[in-house]
Amino acid sequence: MKKVLFIFFLTTSCIISVSQSKVKCRSLCSDKTRNDIEKSIGFYKLRLAKYPVYEDSYYNLGLCYTKLREMNTAISYLDTLINLNPNYYGAFSNRGLCKIAIGDKKGACNDFQKSVNIGQDLKVIDNMKLSDYISAKCSIP
Repeated sequence: MKKVLFIFFLTTSCIISVSQSKVKCRSLCSDKTRNDIEKSIGFYKLRLAKYPVYEDSYYNLGLCYTKLREMNTAISYLDTLINLNPNYYGAFSNRGLCKIAIGDKKGACNDFQKSVNIGQDLKVIDNMKLSDYISAKCSIP
C-alpha cells in the first residue's frame, strides 16, 4: 500500500507542480535519479536565496525531498509554504501524504480535512477523494 501510495503521490504531485508554474523552472517530473533530484534541490534553494517568498520553490523542494523519502524535510518545506499561503493548491494534501508515510495518521487526516475545507478535494489515495478517505479512515469530529 505504501509503495502504491508513494508512486501515486509522485505522479499527482508532478501534475500539480507543472500546472502551477508561473515561470519557466526546472521540471521535477523527469527527476528519476538521486543526482537529478539533488540538482533540482540546488536549483530551488538558489531560487529561494534570491526570492525567499517564492511559493513554488517551497512546494517543489517538498516534492524533491518526498522523492528522496525524506518526509520530515518535505513536511518542513510544506509547512513554510502553508505559512506563506494556506490556500496553495495541493499543499495540505501533499503534506498529509507525507504524514501518512511517517505514520502520523491523525496529522494526515487533519491536513486532508483542511484541504477539503479550502475546496481542494483531490483524488489522492486509492482513487478516492480526500473527503471519501476522511469518511472512511479518519475519526475527525
